[in-house]
Amino acid sequence: MTRSDAVAEEIVQETFFSIWQKRELLREVEKPESYFFTAVYRRVYRHYKKLALDRKAAAHIADTWGAGEEEGDAILFQESQRLVEEAIRQLPQQQQLVFRLSRQQGLNRDQIAAQLNISPNTVRNHMADAIKSVRAYLKRAALLMFWSL
Repeated sequence: MTRSDAVAEEIVQETFFSIWQKRELLREVEKPESYFFTAVYRRVYRHYKKLALDRKAAAHIADTWGAGEEEGDAILFQESQRLVEEAIRQLPQQQQLVFRLSRQQGLNRDQIAAQLNISPNTVRNHMADAIKSVRAYLKRAALLMFWSL
């Protein structure tokens, strides 16, 4: 149904995991084979629905920006940079500083720790929290953009 072994394996694995999580509730299922087939079928359907939405979003972006491939890539890059900068500005001051020293100036953990007079473990913790926050911000921004289509 998926024409992809990797996607099929992932869908079956997700279905088994879901069934395992609900195993106590599923003891009353009279026909487990039918239940499993239906569960897999619904996941395949959701997979194709998501692919269709992704294609629709990509087509909308291309139509909206109406740019050539190179120009479109430049616009996407600029927009990505803008969103990352917004995400960084949302961080607490110390996380911002650690993030910028690491990602923009290329300093390693020990160099940042020495420059800021903090422990390397604190630098590691700040970086982990900063990266988590930036990713969450970018995911929210992507969802907002997708749902505004």
